[in-house]
This record gives sequence, structure tokens and C-alpha cells, in this order.
Amino acid sequence: MDKIESAHTEVDEVKAIMLENVKKAEERRDNLSDLDQRAEHLQNGCKDLEKAVNLKKNRMMEYLRANKGLVIVVLVSAIIIFAVVVAMLATQDIHGHGHPEVHGDLENP
Repeated sequence: MDKIESAHTEVDEVKAIMLENVKKAEERRDNLSDLDQRAEHLQNGCKDLEKAVNLKKNRMMEYLRANKGLVIVVLVSAIIIFAVVVAMLATQDIHGHGHPEVHGDLENP
């Protein structure tokens, strides 16, 4: 009978080990399922973020294109104003209408 009891004990031990292995396999399957769901959620989030970034980029480009004319007008106006001021100062210097301190024409030394 010792051999039969020993065989039953071994069968019970193997059965316990196999049940534990099945339990661990189920846990791993559940963990893999959770990871798969998380990965899918992250991938969807990345797609949404990419869409939002592209939309923002397109809006910024439209804004820059729309305001390019305004920037050009402001720059041209600034250049014209600067040129007029320089021309007026140069004209005053040539005709002697400049400031006496600038020309060294001080009457009282």
C-alpha cells in the first residue's frame, strides 16, 4: 500500500502544482488583457494629441499668412518714416537750419 499512497501523494502534489500554474496563467492573461487595453487607450490618446497639434499648427500658419500683409505694411511704414526723418534732418543741416550746438555755431563761447 505504501506505493499506492506514495503515488496518491505525488498525484496530489502534481495536481496542486498544476492548479497553481493554471491560476498563474489566468492572472497573466488578465494582466496582458489590462496591458493591451492600456496600450490601446494610450494609442488613441496619441492619435488625439497628434490631431490637436496638427490643428493648432494649421491655425498658426493661417494666422501668420493672414497677418503677413499687416507686418509688411508696418515695416514699410517704419522705413518710410525713418527715411523722411533722415531726409528732413539732412535738409536742415544743408540749409543751415540745424541746431547751433550741432554745427559749432555758438555765438557766445
